[in-house]
Amino acid sequence: EARGTMLALSSSVASMAVVAGATVGGLFVDGPGFGPLGLFCFGSAVLSAIIVMRFVVEEPIDLEVVPFR
Repeated sequence: EARGTMLALSSSVASMAVVAGATVGGLFVDGPGFGPLGLFCFGSAVLSAIIVMRFVVEEPIDLEVVPFR
């Protein structure tokens, strides 16, 4: 049940991001131009990297490997 909810939320957020990205990108291209759009994209990438490094925890997975017969 929780997996389905998280999948639906993830899909919804991804769809909203496409709409917001197209809107913001269009406003940047129409207004200030491609230079500021590049700076905005760079800033967004840096912010995303900071969020991932801060909140994503990766732990090794203990898998039992069985020999192939």
